[in-house]
Amino acid sequence: MRARHIHRSISRSPATVKLETALENTGKRVGELLANPSFQRWLDGACSPTEKLHWENWLHSDSKNSELVENARELRDQTAFTAPDMPAPDLFVSIQDLEARIAEAEKRDSDPQVIPPASNAKASSNQFRYIAVAAALLLATTFIFYSWVSNSAGEEYHTAFGERQTVDLPDGSIAILNGNSSLLVDAGFGKKGGRNVTMTGEIYFDVRKSDAGADPHFRVHTKDGVIQVLGTRFNVLRTKEKTRVVLEEGRVKVHVLQDEIATNNPSSSIVLQPGQAITFRHHQILPDVEIGSYSHMLSWWKEFIVFDETPVSAIVKRLEWTYGVTVRVDDPSIFEQTISGRIPNNDLPSIVNTLARVLQVNASIDGNSIVLVK
Repeated sequence: MRARHIHRSISRSPATVKLETALENTGKRVGELLANPSFQRWLDGACSPTEKLHWENWLHSDSKNSELVENARELRDQTAFTAPDMPAPDLFVSIQDLEARIAEAEKRDSDPQVIPPASNAKASSNQFRYIAVAAALLLATTFIFYSWVSNSAGEEYHTAFGERQTVDLPDGSIAILNGNSSLLVDAGFGKKGGRNVTMTGEIYFDVRKSDAGADPHFRVHTKDGVIQVLGTRFNVLRTKEKTRVVLEEGRVKVHVLQDEIATNNPSSSIVLQPGQAITFRHHQILPDVEIGSYSHMLSWWKEFIVFDETPVSAIVKRLEWTYGVTVRVDDPSIFEQTISGRIPNNDLPSIVNTLARVLQVNASIDGNSIVLVK
């Protein structure tokens, strides 16, 4: 018997449309990740501590991100994808090849076909799956190229001991890095995901209010939690064990990380007012807000450091952290004294000599060692 050829009109069911939308969104997000050199360094285990912290926070912020990472890893392995500095012609060849395969598959669907027997249903399903995967790959690869062209990778800044650096952020905000600090500005800073930065060390932020219609939130991520602000000035100090936030102006909301996720749970978040501070650790029960004088934490980047009954012990810790030195005294009572006033904020020798005169002690500097003797 002669087989009857039937022309099938191609119609898309709601489920198909939904699948296509999901593929498009997934392909775009995977492509955006693979276009980011920082993400690729993280996949390879070759990223900096700040980058590692940034991507770990991102990974745990949404349960769907684990699947995105696996998809990105699989796509990269299958395509031998490297960094966004790959030669552009290779990308175009891959895109053209995929387009040809998809066009060929679509042509077979649009040509007159013999109604397949039920036994071929599985093969047809597998063919559709191939087309779907290829389409997602094409979307991701295309997005990777255009993201590469637009230089979408985030920026990272570092300071050595005793060094300071002022960073002008894309939204007009300012970040001032103290010595031994780092700042990673998210690749999508200022876009749909908001204004996100990740840091270690100590940074003073002067945050500009967002433009109308944009995400108003500015978020600073540390290993211990997230500081969320609108327009304000504040200081963040992240040491090896804890994060300390001092608010100078405006308001900030601090979220302490619980189970790797910074949530809006009232028991793990708190709003600070000007003149308040808080010190917190990862997984720690939210501590009480501190009220006191924090002038030295808000003036370390200025021409003069201002002290207001500041314990010498706190000043010494700041010197050790900022300049990578060790301070020793012959009399522990020196640490118990307090200082009020201001001293020139020049280089380390100038600060130490001025401090010695105020305390009426002798000071000596030998390499990375400072000794204060009564």
